[in-house]
Amino acid sequence: MNKEQNQDNKVEEIDLIVFLNYFGNIIKGVIKALSSVIKELYAVFISIFKVFFINLKLILLVLVCSIAIGFVLDRNKDNVYYSEMFVTPHFDSKYELVSNIKYFKSLVQVKDYEELSSRFDISYDEAKTLVDFEIEKGPESENEQITAFNVFLKSLDSVTRTKIQFEDYLENRNIYNSNVFLIRAKSNKYNIFTKLQKGLVTSIDNDFSKSQKRIRDSVLTIEKKSLNQSLKEITKLKETYLQVLEKESNKETITSSLSNTFGLQVEKTATKEDVFVSKEIDIYNKLSNIEKQLVLNNSVADIQGAFKEKGLLENKWFTKFKFLIPIMSLVLLFFIFSFYTFYKYTLNYKK
Repeated sequence: MNKEQNQDNKVEEIDLIVFLNYFGNIIKGVIKALSSVIKELYAVFISIFKVFFINLKLILLVLVCSIAIGFVLDRNKDNVYYSEMFVTPHFDSKYELVSNIKYFKSLVQVKDYEELSSRFDISYDEAKTLVDFEIEKGPESENEQITAFNVFLKSLDSVTRTKIQFEDYLENRNIYNSNVFLIRAKSNKYNIFTKLQKGLVTSIDNDFSKSQKRIRDSVLTIEKKSLNQSLKEITKLKETYLQVLEKESNKETITSSLSNTFGLQVEKTATKEDVFVSKEIDIYNKLSNIEKQLVLNNSVADIQGAFKEKGLLENKWFTKFKFLIPIMSLVLLFFIFSFYTFYKYTLNYKK
């Protein structure tokens, strides 16, 4: 029995030693692989700095010349000014608005100054100063986003609603889902933007939006007429009802005198004046809302923030030659050195 236990213990010890050796070899292999990768990265790092230090004078010379050329180009190029305005389109005119901004942007790119001059009612020379047009979604509060999401959910069936999340809805929205738009115009002339605004507002008007507005106005006019007719009928009913109450009041006075004489008890008839008053108030509120819609949404688009009379100077670093040319020069040098190194390696390569 003791011999069998000793043999089992020896087998277990051998298995443990084999496992530890196997695990140790794996760790050594991982450490060796990591060290080789680190050595290779270090060699690449040193090689890059070696090339940099060997050609330091050339790199500094190219960098200084690039910066100097960039400063000269920046000083001689025309300044770019920009101005922004916020627009709220109505009657689905946002599609025409986005399309027109893209169209104006294209006209600037192809330098069709005659069409730009005609569109904005400006001179040909002023049209040549136009640099770009941009449009993007205007700012939205979280409450506005939630309201839009709830409206979107109402258009879906009950099964689909459970599958749509608020975050997914926000992620999949495009520019046409916005109610407010930011329009940005750029020009080399700093005081042209008020002229551009008139042309932009005029361009939003289109036959479809005007037709939608006429339909809306006709529907509201019909509703208003119907509500006024209902108000007249309720007023007549209320007057008739008050006359009936007055007659009943006279009868109650006679009955009351008789009841006092003969000791009878008289019950008053319950009035319903509050029902007529409630109906009148409801109709007046609806009429007020209709008047509000006709006044507030009386145009195809509302300008919430107009272009400033004088534009702001665009001052972005990536538009300045003093930054662009040195960066491009360094990138070009890097590719030249890399190609030269690869060229030498290819010529000296031996199997």
